[in-house]
Order: sequence, then structure tokens, then C-alpha cells
Amino acid sequence: MKVVVRGNHDKASVGLEDLEWFNPIAKAAALWTQNELSSDNIEYVRNLPKGPISMDGFQIIHGSPLDEDEYMIAPTDAAQLFSYLPTALAFFGHTHVQGGFIWNHSRIETIGKPGPRDSSLGLQIDPDCAYMINPGSVGQPRDADARAGYVLYDMEEKHLTYYRLAYDLEVAQEKIRKAGLPPLLAERLALGR
Repeated sequence: MKVVVRGNHDKASVGLEDLEWFNPIAKAAALWTQNELSSDNIEYVRNLPKGPISMDGFQIIHGSPLDEDEYMIAPTDAAQLFSYLPTALAFFGHTHVQGGFIWNHSRIETIGKPGPRDSSLGLQIDPDCAYMINPGSVGQPRDADARAGYVLYDMEEKHLTYYRLAYDLEVAQEKIRKAGLPPLLAERLALGR
């Protein structure tokens, strides 16, 4: 089953978000995307659900349980939001920072990501804790690791694995430049920022 929730750039690319609040580079990318999408693409993106979406034992969120565009970066951000989760496991994005948070009912802990020489990091889900998991970003990581970041979750085993995967960065950068997008969008891929 494929489930997708919309993000702020999705909304911007189809006119559902005011571009006035976007920085000039993000605004240029959103306007470029608006011009590139087919009418079918626009219809698909316009109809993406806001989230959170409840699944079989977990939720999918873009920003936070309360605001689809809220950034959860620090444990203090997450601490205020765990009580709003109807499930003990939620997957969120928006920050493009792989990792997340664990609430063990006495404190909030930060979940790391695979190290620079590692391609994966496993995490067993403890039924006595609550989790907010950020899979990272395939195309615009912002955690100083240029590799694509994602998570696979085994619902039966209650185990998830964070992955980092190298890809042909130079080809991606060249496509960005050839599209006439701001050069910083290509340059930042190599930095993971």
C-alpha cells in the first residue's frame, strides 16, 4: 500500500501555499515546478492528504501532529507533541533530517542516523515507548550527509532500519543546472544541507 501526505513544497508547486513566505531560492524552485507539472500531476498533488494519516498502528505526518508545516528538530520540540499522538509510532518529515525521538515516559531521547561509513542503522521498537521517526530525505538531505536517506519499517517484527545510499550526485546536480534552477540547489546536494 502506498500512502503519501503533502508537504509545503507540494502545496507551493500547485498554488495551495502562498509563495510570499518562501525564500527566493525555494520560490524559484516552486515556480519552476508549477511550469513543469502536467495537469494530471497537478491534480494528483492537489489531492494529496494533509495528514496526519493513521495506518495500522502508526501515523504519517509531514511536520508535527498539530501543524503540517511545524519543524521538529530538537527533543524539546518533540516533548510537547508526543501527547497528541494517538499511536506510539509516527513518521514525519519536513526537516529533511534523518533520525527522530523516543519518549520512554520519563524523558525524550534523540535517535541518531547511520554514521558516515555506515549504510544502515537498525532500531527495535519497544512497545513501552513512543517514537517519532524521520526517514530523512532522498533528494534534499539537511543533516550534513549527501547520501539519500530513507527508512524501512517491518510492522510484524516491530523493527525499522534507517538507510543511507550514495547516488550519482553529479548527474543530479547537472540536471538542476540544466533546468535553469538556482545554482545553490545543486551545490547544497554535495553538502547535505
